[in-house]
Amino acid sequence: MELFLEFYKNICKSINESLDNKKFLIGCSGGPDSVCLLFMFNELKKKITIDLRIAHVNYNLRGKDSLLDMKLVEKYAMMLNIPIHIKNISHEKGNIQQWARNERYNFFNQIKKEYNLDYIALAHNLEDQTETMLINLIRGTGPQGIIGMKIKEKDIIRPLLNISRNNILKFLQDNKIEYRIDKTNNQTKYTRNKIRHIILPILQEINKDALQHFYKASILQNNILENIKTFFNTIFKEAVITNNNYILKLKLPPLMKIPNNLLSDFFIFLLKKFCNSISDYSSDQIQETVTLFIQKISFEKDFKRKFYIYKNKHFLILAKKIKKSELQINDYSNNINFLNKEIFISTIKNNIDMKSLKITKNKILLDYSKIQFPLIISNNHKIKLKLLNSNILKNVNDILKDKGYTKFERKLIFNIRNSNGDCLCIENGIINDDYKVINNTKQILSIEIKELK
Repeated sequence: MELFLEFYKNICKSINESLDNKKFLIGCSGGPDSVCLLFMFNELKKKITIDLRIAHVNYNLRGKDSLLDMKLVEKYAMMLNIPIHIKNISHEKGNIQQWARNERYNFFNQIKKEYNLDYIALAHNLEDQTETMLINLIRGTGPQGIIGMKIKEKDIIRPLLNISRNNILKFLQDNKIEYRIDKTNNQTKYTRNKIRHIILPILQEINKDALQHFYKASILQNNILENIKTFFNTIFKEAVITNNNYILKLKLPPLMKIPNNLLSDFFIFLLKKFCNSISDYSSDQIQETVTLFIQKISFEKDFKRKFYIYKNKHFLILAKKIKKSELQINDYSNNINFLNKEIFISTIKNNIDMKSLKITKNKILLDYSKIQFPLIISNNHKIKLKLLNSNILKNVNDILKDKGYTKFERKLIFNIRNSNGDCLCIENGIINDDYKVINNTKQILSIEIKELK
């Protein structure tokens, strides 16, 4: 009963809303931890209206034992009247543990999506948490790695994370619940097993509460990082100017509020926002960027040949590498996607008041009678445009530079060329004087621009 109360407390704390009608997928291998988790959820189902499903992956790595694992899980699914999903696979090449993990999580996520489930429940326990923290420390980790695993990470919950394996085994023995043992878990050739069978017993010999202390340290570290994340989000909201799939532009003054000792973490925060992952970037690369940020008024760094980080007196910019490209527009009925923009092209009969035809950087109006299709839309600005009330032709790249656009931002701005080679306009509302709408214009070509998220 004590174990169930701890399990229930963990579920409530992690989900932080009513459990009624929630749908859970339970990953069950047949081992003691996942069998315990299954029976905990079944007990919860007797008290609250919840929907349960079981997922089991048979990796076929241990011959008859793998089959017996699967049979036990199937037996419990039938006994508890819970739908079960089984995947049978065989390893072909590569790291077995990484392969198994990828297959397992992909399978779980597939079921969750297919049946519109709320959470995936995994049976990691207190020993697993300590092992993960130690592995991360041994391999070299940042502040995030010290946390190990969390009871809740997005749609994954681990309600047994602070419960010891001994307490799990006691529950199963007291209730005469059968479980399977994976004999390969006793082999110390794997790092995790070596820590489990050699290092953890020594730690518990030194202090019987050592594992609980590791867990508390994880919670404290997580609280610290959450406070830092809140601080970073506040700074980011104050600093952000542009944030899309291609460029992240930040005002520099708010960034100056960040202490130097937190800048590495802030750049990791930015990389996660911009790239969704930091797995491709080493701590040395991040530290090198931080050093440049502190020491240089301006710098440009080619970051792993995937994007640039650029700083000047006013801004910090992360920009993905964008090639020069162009697209042909054959007629005005086209709607076009170009880079991160959606472009709507249409015609308007000029029978309305000219004052109501407002030109903005998101809406360009041209004299249709002077347009010659096909048009070319391009981010190559080596072309000249005739300025207002002038016969002067000026390079589009120079016009944009004078407007304060960096070279990274200029690659995201398009110009449109007539079939005779004239530059008709630039995306930000600058129009060739020869093609502007005037009072006697009979028909208008309208170009509306919407930025894609």
